Amino acid sequence: MAKLTAEQRLERVHMKIMQDKNLCLFSGVIMVGDVKVSDTVPTACTNGRDVIYGREFVESLDDGELMFVVLHEAMHKAYRHITIYEHLRKESPDIVGLAADYVINLEI
Repeated sequence: MAKLTAEQRLERVHMKIMQDKNLCLFSGVIMVGDVKVSDTVPTACTNGRDVIYGREFVESLDDGELMFVVLHEAMHKAYRHITIYEHLRKESPDIVGLAADYVINLEI
């Protein structure tokens, strides 16, 4: 069996989330925006609509870890962290980012 590309693995994880009875509610959020894989992004990030995943980062994760990251980025979009906390991100981007990640990771 040929090794899947990062793009193919992300597509497979998206489909698994959409088909899972406990996670399918994320389907609408996951479908919003573009999903890209980049050779220059170290992990994963979102602008509140689109999500970019680092190729090496995706390749370093197993499917369960990749699903966690996809859900993590989807929750940033669902909670609108980028837009709602924009004024705070300008003042303390690291603290705001860590706080948002902390909330999301506890919920996942």
